[in-house]
Amino acid sequence: MLTRIATKVLLLLILFSGVLAAEEVQPKIVVVVHPQLHGVDQLSPAQLRRIFTMRQSSWPNGKPIKVFVLQKGHGVHDSFTKSVLKLFPYQLQRVWDKLVYSGLADKPSEVTSLDEMADKIAGNENAIGYTFEQSARGLKIVKIGGKP
Repeated sequence: MLTRIATKVLLLLILFSGVLAAEEVQPKIVVVVHPQLHGVDQLSPAQLRRIFTMRQSSWPNGKPIKVFVLQKGHGVHDSFTKSVLKLFPYQLQRVWDKLVYSGLADKPSEVTSLDEMADKIAGNENAIGYTFEQSARGLKIVKIGGKP
């Protein structure tokens, strides 16, 4: 009896450690901006939601924000939407559709790959997007935190 319980506990520990190891392997998704965009070193989750739902259209310096996103269904887009914006991808899509159809805003610019995302942000000094930390390639990584 005791050995069966010990065996089950050991198996659970092995499975649990495997889950932790799998989580550590997942690359971190970061928010990135053009390296010369000044005054944007940290954004709150609320600010990011406003920017990516196209409700905030300019930076503190008054220049227009150029938002880049990966195409619908891309794994990184889905992860970013859920983990950073705390929205389901279909909810974000509905917000964009409503704004576009009502004429209040345009959808963000869509890219097909992380390399294209990095290239587009590097080429526009008012750009924002997201990528894996190791794919940031000289872009400025924005810290996420705070309340504003």
